[in-house]
Order: sequence, then C-alpha cells, then structure tokens
Amino acid sequence: MPTDGSSHGSTCYDCRSGNWPHKFGTVRPVLGDVPMEQLGRDYHEHLFKASPLLVGDELHDEQASMQEAESLRRAGIDAFVDATPTGLGRNPGAVARISHSAALP
Repeated sequence: MPTDGSSHGSTCYDCRSGNWPHKFGTVRPVLGDVPMEQLGRDYHEHLFKASPLLVGDELHDEQASMQEAESLRRAGIDAFVDATPTGLGRNPGAVARISHSAALP
C-alpha cells in the first residue's frame, strides 16, 4: 500500500489486492487496453448526446459522429474520450464501431 499519505490505496484494486508497488499507465478504451505511452494526443468528445435540457441539440447520427471522429484523426488526434454520461444518449457499440473505422482507440 502507498506510504506517501495518499488515499490511492483505498480505491485501487491492485493496491487492495496486495500488488504494490505497481505501474500506472494503461488506458481502457472501447477497443481494448492501450499503454499510456502509446496513447498520443487525446481529445474529449461527445459523439452521442440527448438531453431534455438541450432540445434541438441532439447528437444521435452515427454517420455524422463518424465524420467528426475522422476529422479528429486528420487533425492529428490519436485517441478520444467519449464523456457522454449514462442516460444522455451514450452508445458504446456505436463508439466502438467509430473508433475502429477511424483508427482511434
């Protein structure tokens, strides 16, 4: 467990399992684990969104979201984080298809 006074150990599965010290550095995108050093430049995006507070601003078109992801890739982005919360239109299956097609983990 950490001895530096941090609270990390109480929330980390590896620490609670006795696997300390351990390395940080794996990100789990929709297509599978990626070492952080291979992640590259990333971008926070909402590919799908539906909210009763934003009527008319819905994002639910997979083809339009694919085009957005492809434009991110052309702009030099290596990965994106879809930060859409549960209940607001999150679509993990579509995000995985888009990630695979646009070569964005």
